[in-house]
Amino acid sequence: MKNHFDFSLKVSFLFILIFSSKAVFSAQSYVLEWDPVDDERVSGYTIYYGEAPRQYDHSLDVGNQTSFTFSDLDPNVIYYFSVKARGNDGSESGFSNELTSGSFRYVVGGSALSNKSGWIEVADLNRLFEQEVPVGWAEYNALNGEARVATGDLDGDGRDEIVIGFGQVTTQPGMPGGRFQILDDDFSHLLWGQISWPDYNTANGETYPAIGDLDGDGKNELLIGLGAGGQGLIQVFRVENGALAPLGWTAIDWPEYNQSNGAARPAVGDLDGDGRDEIVIGLGPVAGRADIPGGTFFVKKGFDSAALAAASADRNQLLVEEELLLGDLSWAEYAGQSGETRPAIGDMNGDGSAEIVMGLGKKGGGNVEIFDYRSAALVSMAWVGVDWPEYSALNGETRPAVGDLDADGRGELIVGLGAGGNGIVELFEDASNQFSYAQSMEFGSDEYQVGNGGLWPAFKRERADGKAVLPPTATYPLKVLKAGAGSGTVGGAGTYAVGATVSPTAKAASGSVFAGWSGACSGKDLCTVKMNAAKTVTATFKVAPKYTLTVKREGSGTVASQSTGINCGSSCKASYVSGANVTLTPKPATGHVFSGWSGGCSGTAKCVVAMSAAKTVTATFKVAPKYTLTVKHGGGGTITSAPIGIICGSDCKEPYFSGTSVTLTPKPANGYVFASWSGGVCSGMGNCVVKMNAAKTVTAAFKR
Repeated sequence: MKNHFDFSLKVSFLFILIFSSKAVFSAQSYVLEWDPVDDERVSGYTIYYGEAPRQYDHSLDVGNQTSFTFSDLDPNVIYYFSVKARGNDGSESGFSNELTSGSFRYVVGGSALSNKSGWIEVADLNRLFEQEVPVGWAEYNALNGEARVATGDLDGDGRDEIVIGFGQVTTQPGMPGGRFQILDDDFSHLLWGQISWPDYNTANGETYPAIGDLDGDGKNELLIGLGAGGQGLIQVFRVENGALAPLGWTAIDWPEYNQSNGAARPAVGDLDGDGRDEIVIGLGPVAGRADIPGGTFFVKKGFDSAALAAASADRNQLLVEEELLLGDLSWAEYAGQSGETRPAIGDMNGDGSAEIVMGLGKKGGGNVEIFDYRSAALVSMAWVGVDWPEYSALNGETRPAVGDLDADGRGELIVGLGAGGNGIVELFEDASNQFSYAQSMEFGSDEYQVGNGGLWPAFKRERADGKAVLPPTATYPLKVLKAGAGSGTVGGAGTYAVGATVSPTAKAASGSVFAGWSGACSGKDLCTVKMNAAKTVTATFKVAPKYTLTVKREGSGTVASQSTGINCGSSCKASYVSGANVTLTPKPATGHVFSGWSGGCSGTAKCVVAMSAAKTVTATFKVAPKYTLTVKHGGGGTITSAPIGIICGSDCKEPYFSGTSVTLTPKPANGYVFASWSGGVCSGMGNCVVKMNAAKTVTAAFKR
């Protein structure tokens, strides 16, 4: 008799909620069912479970039955279950696939950094770190490592598998491009796949995955979009009998774009509620091509069953389907700069049909645009922006996903940030709450967050219904207090779910300064609190010290401050709060010029003094030099000036201060007309305007 069984177990859950007399959750029942092992040596089964993936603190011998009900587990805890079969001699099989009591998980894909290979990271529905799963391709991880994740039920068991698309690999000769990896619902390796186009795989090889039911038969298909050079193509696959079967291709019908860039980023969802998923295709950047407008995406109808069935006979054929419409972002400036579009699809308003979320590439300002599909037209519902202005200005790319995080039938928005995003995923409410910012999550190590920080997010279902009521989530209060003799305002206090990351705010009032945080934060920098317990932070405000600004003048002129205080002339000293910026403007007296600042400022522009201490500034004015303007003319009229001085006829010379603009006006005598100016200063027949920065001569000509 063998000491180890070779078999696989398949476990499914049924969730039952038990209420106490006060109508609050007191315990939760989990009914586990699994397929029997067809082996006469099996004498029973053991259930293993714990509070972390593949770490089982408890075991329970349930005898020779294939179901068991737990009736007293804590509803606030996420559990992980696996089963072993036991032989007559006491030997056990390996563990079955693992199931979790959570209804969904957050999944993000990262990139390689330093000695850290490509990876995906998982958090449970309480936003707590669960596990890190390495990408199963060591050579790729060392070269690129980016993991673009998509989730969906590929084998029909009601639990989502994970597909990992890869970045470009052709910088390393001999690396096989066009690959993608499929992980089973418990994150174990299931299948490898590759695009059926060797030339593309050699030239670029990057892949963008999406999963959905294209023909409405209840079985999901897998779509793999191609990157730059992919001629707008997407290959369609299906998992059949444990193997990956290619079904055919779909494509973007835009030859100019396909030849210029050709990247196709697919997302799949039912936009019209007919049970058959549509395909939304985002495009790569097209800056610099006037004939290829950016900010564009395509919407295609899913395939009918006959088309997919026929595709199995010729798996390289082009699957022809109705192209519904062409979509455009409503931000023309971005479309002209980059125009890259990255779609996600989900029902965000609970009407039974999905909406389109369009993420943006670099220079996208941290924005996504949300569209509703109504009567074969797209209507912009909202723009949603990342809650981090510095990232939005520096990079601004957004990588969206949609998932029903609170089990109310309306999908929430999940936005991963790109490079420089510190490993952050931001969560936003559904349409009923105006897509308002809800919370953020951080993934990856400290080294990864600083060194790259880009993430591709996805929402992974763990139960077929996807609608069961979630157990209550533990919450903790955050208090934000004020201290010190100064004044100011604080924000961020409230009750938050366990694992939430909160950033309290502090803003000093006029005459006060923010001195720093104490309690759960310290220092003057951004305060970030991880809510794994009740916490308190205190913002201390101090009365701002005041410093005296003294203005001295040399020569004739005045100096005034933009804010009240200095008007020198009469007032040459004023006190200002520490940190104030005081702008001083010089005004020379008539016949003088401002020659420059000394002391706290230099140069001749406006002086801006930062009041971090008592300071003195000197403004120097000098007598302006004079230059002579000479007018010549041959008779037949007179020339007059503004400012006054020249009446030529009789007075044809006048000195003016440097910088003065003198306007000369000709007046012909009777029988004459003014002909023109000459002398290199003015020309033509209008008035002559002379800037006096040197002695100048102007000649006026009159003729009959």
